[in-house]
Amino acid sequence: MYLLSSLLDDQPVSLALTWLGNGHRVIAVDVLPPARFARTTRYERVAHRLVLMQRDDRIRVLRTHGVELLRWSEEPGSLPLAARLRLLSRPARRLGSAGAQR
Repeated sequence: MYLLSSLLDDQPVSLALTWLGNGHRVIAVDVLPPARFARTTRYERVAHRLVLMQRDDRIRVLRTHGVELLRWSEEPGSLPLAARLRLLSRPARRLGSAGAQR
């Protein structure tokens, strides 16, 4: 299952964990674009930082439970988006009673 979200609220996290609990592989696609601060006040930048801290907590919860994350925007030093999508399209490796499945 692919979940496209900015992860700015709890509902997408709840949905992803429900899908995961039902046995689906879940890939959260983070669609939040990079912030632009050209015309912002100091208070708006502080508010932005607080919102992103809450968002980081949500991402941590998803990853802790086994949800894979794909950031849609390009990050410096990361693989191109097409390459990251190819990596995620491979079958997930899950641990079974006898170790990792191949």
